[in-house]
Amino acid sequence: MKKSTLPVGTLTTNGRITAGSYSRLEVFNNCRYRAYLSFVKRIPEPTNKHAQRGIDIHKYAEDYICWHTDELSPELKYFEPELNRLRELYKSHPQYELEVENMWCYDKNWAQCPSNAFDNIRFRIKTDVALKLTKKTLLVIDVKSGKRYGNEIKHAMQTQLYGVGGFLRYPGIETVITELWYTDHNLLVSASYNMNAVNMHYNNWRLRTEEMLECTEFMPNPSRETCRYCPYGKTGSGHCTVGIHT
Repeated sequence: MKKSTLPVGTLTTNGRITAGSYSRLEVFNNCRYRAYLSFVKRIPEPTNKHAQRGIDIHKYAEDYICWHTDELSPELKYFEPELNRLRELYKSHPQYELEVENMWCYDKNWAQCPSNAFDNIRFRIKTDVALKLTKKTLLVIDVKSGKRYGNEIKHAMQTQLYGVGGFLRYPGIETVITELWYTDHNLLVSASYNMNAVNMHYNNWRLRTEEMLECTEFMPNPSRETCRYCPYGKTGSGHCTVGIHT
């Protein structure tokens, strides 16, 4: 009799992923079993040094913009003029006009809902800075601590999502401008989205999210690429036994 070597939980399960986000969709598309372990079983992923550095840089930027400190981290030196401008705007703008490190949350109909409405939330969008430049224009800034090259498509998809979320969150907006600040490279990449572009992207994100939230089969997708940095493989927690490691 053949005996499957697949780890427990890769076939049909009673559990489902209850809410989506950009990062969750990325994991789900790369390997559904990793998504199952992380978002259904909720097995913590260890933080690596690169992820921790990104967390730290975001915290430095938040503390500086919000006047929690007057010392600018050397990690952010290339964007000192832009950060100083945000500091000044932070004094004069109400919270809804200038948001720093905020979570936008949406229900099953993609209507806004509070961040503590856990039973209703079906999608989350994490923003570093969101600023209403005018009544009809929104600026969303994403601070990037890693490289751009090789990540262009992935990062462009994130800006699409900021466009979708911005139109849903701010009634009357006609344009969403996104800026990616690559803090290691003194590089700023900008994009602009109008209503027509956002409607097209919205349908794509909605369908992708529905596929993930309705999924009950979490088969692994072992390959050198998907397994290379997986935290659940043999070099990580060991919860996945079918990964490819070189």
